[in-house]
Amino acid sequence: MAQRTPAGHFRTWLPVAVCLAVIGIPAWAAIPAHPGVVNYIEGSAFINGRQVSSKNVGSTELYQNQILKTGRGKAEVLLTPGVFLRMGDNSELRMVSAGLTDTRVELLRGEAMVEATEILKENNIRILETGVSTKLLKNGLYDFDVATPAVRVYDGKAEVQGEDNKITLTKGKQAVLTGPLQAVKFDRHQKDDLYQWSSLRTKYLAQASAESARAYIVDPYGWYGPGWYWNGYFGFYSFLPGSFAYSPFGYGFYSPYRIYGAPLVIHRSNPNWRPVAPAGQPGFPRTFHGGRVIHR
Repeated sequence: MAQRTPAGHFRTWLPVAVCLAVIGIPAWAAIPAHPGVVNYIEGSAFINGRQVSSKNVGSTELYQNQILKTGRGKAEVLLTPGVFLRMGDNSELRMVSAGLTDTRVELLRGEAMVEATEILKENNIRILETGVSTKLLKNGLYDFDVATPAVRVYDGKAEVQGEDNKITLTKGKQAVLTGPLQAVKFDRHQKDDLYQWSSLRTKYLAQASAESARAYIVDPYGWYGPGWYWNGYFGFYSFLPGSFAYSPFGYGFYSPYRIYGAPLVIHRSNPNWRPVAPAGQPGFPRTFHGGRVIHR
């Protein structure tokens, strides 16, 4: 049997590559992603009394002092790139500040969970709850419950500031907010409905991240570095890191820099970038090491 050439490989996966490139192109309904963008709605949700639905995902955002409220449903809101806030049923949230270096939200009712896959030193992400401010210090998974009220750290590190004292919470610790703040253990194996829903959302987001990363290998002109990227096929934003990042749930977020781990060879013999499978490697092109592209 004759051995196929690299050009043959290119013709084989080109139709697939073109399809993947399409899903990476931002849809008209999407707006530039920044803190406060509503990324997913399930069930009933309202912003200042106005109902929002899955059709509004990617084109609706929370402005300063606006309130997002869920009924029998859940909502996912983008904070800084790589940080997702998810609200449970019958919950209420106010956007205090939507800046990249000053991101503050106040949980007024119900429960919210924050999944932080990438927190940079310049970020200042704070969750306010019953007069207490919690600053997220590290990547991790954080739970906020007004009914208890409490702050729980499933993974990561947070600084909890009350009226009289300040404490640091680490993995497996919680602070009950009805008295003097203190860090106590809680059972991390107790996983409620919002935890399970958040885990499932992250699985879908990781799948969208992988597909978008592959699409930007084919058409890298839409790639501007780590951040939120709209995936038209899935219908929501996902996170593409600079290299590779694991969510607290164990799912991976992908980058065009790191999908397969072998060098990506790109032809630039015309104005369009044309990926070519490395010599001797069949199938989809490989990524490049350390962000370096080999031009031929």
